[in-house]
Amino acid sequence: MRLMRIVIVSIITLPFLLFTTCLLDLELPIPEYSLTITSPPIINIKNIAIQCSFTADEDVHKCRYTLAKSDGTYTEEHEEDLPAGQINQLNFTKLKDGEYNFDFAVLTYRNGNYEILSFLVKEISFWVDTSVPEAPTVDIAGGQHTDPKSVTISFTVATPPDETPVRLDYYILNKSTNGIWNYSNSLTTPITPINITEDTVLRARVIDQAFNSSAIIKEIYYIGTTPGADLLARWTLDNLDSGVWPEDGGNVPPYDGANRNATEDIDGVRGNVASFDSDLLADIVIAHDPAFDLDEDPGYTICGWYWMDSALINPDPITIFSKMDITGANKNWWIYADSSGFLTWTRTNAGADSSLNYAVDHRDSSWHHFAAVSTAATHILYIDGVQRAISTTTATTETPAGDLYIGSRIDAAVNTDYWDGKLDDLRIYNRGLSPVEIYEISNSSW
Repeated sequence: MRLMRIVIVSIITLPFLLFTTCLLDLELPIPEYSLTITSPPIINIKNIAIQCSFTADEDVHKCRYTLAKSDGTYTEEHEEDLPAGQINQLNFTKLKDGEYNFDFAVLTYRNGNYEILSFLVKEISFWVDTSVPEAPTVDIAGGQHTDPKSVTISFTVATPPDETPVRLDYYILNKSTNGIWNYSNSLTTPITPINITEDTVLRARVIDQAFNSSAIIKEIYYIGTTPGADLLARWTLDNLDSGVWPEDGGNVPPYDGANRNATEDIDGVRGNVASFDSDLLADIVIAHDPAFDLDEDPGYTICGWYWMDSALINPDPITIFSKMDITGANKNWWIYADSSGFLTWTRTNAGADSSLNYAVDHRDSSWHHFAAVSTAATHILYIDGVQRAISTTTATTETPAGDLYIGSRIDAAVNTDYWDGKLDDLRIYNRGLSPVEIYEISNSSW
């Protein structure tokens, strides 16, 4: 704002000349300003920078800004000329943890002074918090239990609650609750009780709301179930030995797989892996055994890890694991990725039981875990530990006396639909695993 002094001279004709001079101070209109301030709402370092910018009628303008702690223990004020039309960085150092208020004003010149007008002021508030919350604790050790448990989760706060807003959350995954975070919205109150009555994953986390960090502890509770029991066969695919992929499930004799052009590769989920190239007709053959005639009662689980290149184009299905008769019509199971890269599980006859699939393209050069769980009443496809598809049809299970194929399937007595990519740690269980066990297999070192 600037003042303009206007001089008015009046000449009045009388018997003598009278000159009159008037000095008028006129205020020009207040110029238009725009002002922005950018700063994260939560800061976890003691030295910070706040950025501001404004436009005005002149290149340089006087500005006033104040930083104050909300509890009144700290204030600093500055007034300086800052250039308009560019980002100005204001630095503050050695700040202590707590909540701060920052005011920034562009001053305007009126009546011989610089003044603050309310519409030329911007304010922000933010937290400075350099502490890390402590992990929550659970009052019962994880592991196998045979009776229901009442669990109390509690935690301590690294800094006082008025300095660091915190929240305790818990997560339960079991047959009744499909993995949902529950928010306590409490500062220090323990969560109690949580009744564990079945196979359950219980997780707890403390959220430091000042900068959204968390300390997480995971405890596993098993009620009446030995984790991963009833393993029928396992192929870790870690080691190709003289044309054979050993079976690692502890069976005597083992269900070893005969190699046909698959190669041993590194960088698997758990050690080495088997790599497959459809141009080489690469697969692994496991001879039929009645143990592999899987039935929906008492159920079974087939699971493992798969990897497809992001550049892969497959006009036909590509097979992870299969067991069917020589014609390819009657299927005990067929697990494959379709031409869209969707993981699909077909069991028995496709006309009687529809396929289950997960409609997400996993040709992404990343590892993913699948689990096909079949019981008398329910069939569930899990991907990466999460239920993705379910069916409740009860068609008669097909148990053709055919070989098992890793990386291909049989059709009209000819192997086809070869896998392109990598496979790791394939397993068969002779019961339907619980959601907790699937979760653990895909998220831990089982």
